[in-house]
Amino acid sequence: MEVGNIVTRNSYNNDICFRICELNNNIAILKGTSFRLIADASIDDLNILSKKEYEIKEHDINKVMGNRLSSLIYECKNTNIFSRNNLDNLKKIGKILHIDGDNYYLNKSIENYNMLEIPAVGIYLNESEQPEKIVSLLKEHNPSILIITGHDNLARGYNNWSDIDNYRNSKYFKESVEKARIFNPNYDQLVIFAGGCQSYYEELIDAGANFASSPNRTLIHHLDPVLLAYQIATTSIREFIDVEEAVKDTFGGMGGIGGMETRGQSREIKPVFKNKKIY
Repeated sequence: MEVGNIVTRNSYNNDICFRICELNNNIAILKGTSFRLIADASIDDLNILSKKEYEIKEHDINKVMGNRLSSLIYECKNTNIFSRNNLDNLKKIGKILHIDGDNYYLNKSIENYNMLEIPAVGIYLNESEQPEKIVSLLKEHNPSILIITGHDNLARGYNNWSDIDNYRNSKYFKESVEKARIFNPNYDQLVIFAGGCQSYYEELIDAGANFASSPNRTLIHHLDPVLLAYQIATTSIREFIDVEEAVKDTFGGMGGIGGMETRGQSREIKPVFKNKKIY
């Protein structure tokens, strides 16, 4: 058993794949390979997967989420609705600042934003470090959309959802949102998503997030913040985003991510002009 192994937990019927991130004596710190879930487990409870076993186990979820992303990319490339090179329908798209507690997920997210032609800056920060640096990053990058994410979980055996200490990282997400909302109190000038798997949804919304996870304390896929951000960034400033429509392509739908009425962050430009990128 070593850091980097892909494992499942016998006590949870081997339902979710994790990567071992730390080993402390007999305890392993685990992060989901597809879901934004963090957990710890005794190494005696872990089952190491071969590469083939892992690929088989993850095949279905990767296929579903990959198809959803591919549909958006197809829409973007073939209809050219949001392309900066579309001289018939030029739009200034909302800029995203994506702060992530998982470096692998961050790199995948930035790769996906690029494929979707959405301007985005990615910053890797451990969840506990995010509150300290959030304001300076907002000042530096001046986004219209802020994604605050990473891994989270609700401690097993705790039925009290209203105690933030029962969550691994929700308190850090909450503090980051509070500071970001003080920096810019306008919900339509700075649109915020915050959370990971099983995060304290109500507290994140109360803290100032427009959208957050997880109303039903369910899992969210690592692509979910990207899929939501796409909807926010490409919806016209003249329109309010329908929450159900915005999360329809995410893994858990309304059970995984909820939020409030919020204006889109896309602005049409007329007359159009050539040979200049719009960010």
